Amino acid sequence: MDINLNKIMHLTEKEAEITNHIYLDKMRRLYLKNKRHFDQVVEYLPIPVVKSDVKSWDFTQINDSAQCMLGLEREYVLDNGSKATTSLVQPENIPVIRKYLSSRNFNDSGDKVIPYFQNARLFNKEEYIWTLTYKIFLNENEYFSLYQPMHDFRVVAPTLIKHLGDTVMDMESYNRFHSLTRREKEILKNVASGSSNKEIGESLFISEHTVRTHRNNIWRKLNISHIKDAIRFAGLFELQ
Repeated sequence: MDINLNKIMHLTEKEAEITNHIYLDKMRRLYLKNKRHFDQVVEYLPIPVVKSDVKSWDFTQINDSAQCMLGLEREYVLDNGSKATTSLVQPENIPVIRKYLSSRNFNDSGDKVIPYFQNARLFNKEEYIWTLTYKIFLNENEYFSLYQPMHDFRVVAPTLIKHLGDTVMDMESYNRFHSLTRREKEILKNVASGSSNKEIGESLFISEHTVRTHRNNIWRKLNISHIKDAIRFAGLFELQ
């Protein structure tokens, strides 16, 4: 697929933000499908990305770009855990971030991107730099995080597109899909696989009437009117 570099280099701030969300979701799905390939892609990306433990914040993987951003040796970061990285963050930020992240859990936020700001000393500089951090759960125990210093706000999204390829999903489709509840996504998956309302109801232990209600809500939220569109959404987000 050809990529329009002129277009992606002139994304609006909103387009850049949603594009980052799309690619975080894309990386999460890659992790679930092929962990080895995921690890290879993480090392390849020329932007700061890491894997970290949900509870301790210890980094379990850090790529070269993240190592450069932190100004710390990879081995030092991995050996010293969160102590190595939180020492770079403005102290007043830490309790605020901990409270914010502790209010998010895998069951409620498993496929949603968690954004927040932090002020940190990066690139071996003494002054603090505001950085937008995006996290997404890989599983109950690990996050995948992308770091975006605010002076690079419109650079990260084009970089992701350039190195990971253009995405077939547009921003509107992404927002519509993530407006679905967990149950609605489950039913969409079953609908796309060809199951009838009766079969879906039996497998999920709900009535056919409830299934029909969910389907109507799915059709409305996705703004679709045909089963082929439901199949397209399910394939786009790898529900099948």
